[in-house]
Amino acid sequence: MSDYDIIIYVCHNVAVKAPSLSPPGPLGHRAAPPKVASNVVLREVPCSGKTDVLYLLRAFEGGARGVAIITCPLGECRLAEGNYRAQVRVRHVGRLLDEIGLDSERLILLHSAPGAEGRDVPALIEQAVERLSALPDNPMRGTGFQPVGNHGQSARGGHATR
Repeated sequence: MSDYDIIIYVCHNVAVKAPSLSPPGPLGHRAAPPKVASNVVLREVPCSGKTDVLYLLRAFEGGARGVAIITCPLGECRLAEGNYRAQVRVRHVGRLLDEIGLDSERLILLHSAPGAEGRDVPALIEQAVERLSALPDNPMRGTGFQPVGNHGQSARGGHATR
């Protein structure tokens, strides 16, 4: 389980232009703007469209209170349709979260404003943190829940059902 309560994926193309974000460190992590709490991690992705459904689900499985994705402005993705793909994935994962009782409000998608050139990213991060911090704790946090391993065995020793 991670010490991070909120995970924010930021598209590289807007992150590099954001004035108050530090350069990426190991694993693409960036330091959040100074006003953001220590329980928040920023993860830079090459394109918001590369944010995989599995990454999003694993964050919740690991106990994250919420996840946000910050994209380029709609229609201005440098990699064709990445922000549209991110939108589709967020809707899909939101439906899955609702189905399992976690609530789709735990996953939010925010688009940078057209012409902002990334200057609005710190404000978008603060907005995401404010919205996600207001949610109750993830019920899977601290329960000892372990995902199914690679060999079909759960962490409790039983076989996984397919």
